[in-house]
Amino acid sequence: MNFEPFFDFEAVTPEMAMRLHATLHAHRAAVEAFLEDQQPEVGKAALVLEAANECNQLLNDIMEALHTTPVMVHVAGPQREETNPGDPDMYGVLQRCTRCGSVLNFWTEHVAMMDPEHGPRMMEIDDVPWWSEGTRVAKAIGPVGMGMYSIPEDQDLAKHELPCVDLRSLDE
Repeated sequence: MNFEPFFDFEAVTPEMAMRLHATLHAHRAAVEAFLEDQQPEVGKAALVLEAANECNQLLNDIMEALHTTPVMVHVAGPQREETNPGDPDMYGVLQRCTRCGSVLNFWTEHVAMMDPEHGPRMMEIDDVPWWSEGTRVAKAIGPVGMGMYSIPEDQDLAKHELPCVDLRSLDE
């Protein structure tokens, strides 16, 4: 399994192909008009550069749309109280994946949250968006933070949704 970001070239849409086709034709026309003259003209050179810039912008937009970050899919377990092995006075309620043990949610008495109406306040256990047991939870960590979403049980995993490694056999 590879969790490195990748470009999903199979996700190219007909609209992307049409825009690329038109932009490349415009670039080629500008290049051909520039090359047919014996003495290069500044105006035609500017048109070539402008068309090349439009190609680059479109290519960047398409590549950004095709850039895919894989997500690891977990199975939500029950909420359980756990103590920090390094500090017995520190405890919290955690929800872990039943397959690999990854933390999906947690709560402690020492976590604050920002309430849009009342400002900062201490987080209550009911404020945590706990997953229902057995829910498939996709979890990704990217450059802007972590994101999670649920995947319906009757839905096949997408190409970028990869199941976590089942580590339960290690506990036996």
